[in-house]
Amino acid sequence: MLIDGIEDTQWGIDVSDQDRMAVEQQGVIADGTNEHLGASDGGIVLMRRMMRDSLAAVAADRDPLFIIRDPAKQIVEFRQHSTMMAQKQEGVSYAMADVAGEPALAK
Repeated sequence: MLIDGIEDTQWGIDVSDQDRMAVEQQGVIADGTNEHLGASDGGIVLMRRMMRDSLAAVAADRDPLFIIRDPAKQIVEFRQHSTMMAQKQEGVSYAMADVAGEPALAK
């Protein structure tokens, strides 16, 4: 497919081939016992803790984190802390809370 005379691929490689390459080039599974995590790896530590907590919940016959089975409670609000990000475009529906914290209504 051509867009403005340029082929719709990155580096001339089809998108599906790029995805396959990203997976295949990761190599073997790393040995986590030799890791030396630093202060900047806090997100990795947090993600692993959340995964362990979720697995423990499933083992105890409870729902893992972020599973909400009651449809009435499945409303997720993305609060905006910046007034610039709260600007809305006419004719667009936003499913997030506005700056005042009130749920946005779908238009």
